[in-house]
Amino acid sequence: MKKQIENFIARIRTPWSFMRILRFVFSILLIIQSIVMSEWVFLPLGLFFMVQSLAGLGCCSPAGCDIPSRVPDQKIQS
Repeated sequence: MKKQIENFIARIRTPWSFMRILRFVFSILLIIQSIVMSEWVFLPLGLFFMVQSLAGLGCCSPAGCDIPSRVPDQKIQS
């Protein structure tokens, strides 16, 4: 358990991208709005975005949805 917490803290300290910051700000606003308006359905969604931004998780994996910069040429065999 201690190793998992250390890994999570290390992930928080990794460099933040624009999308990570935007997701974090969006999650804070969503959490605040759900509490103020008593719309408790949106609270888990805000928490989901917060965990996603803090852990640096994207839509696919911890590396996000990276597209390789160069795709090797592939010959089509007929």
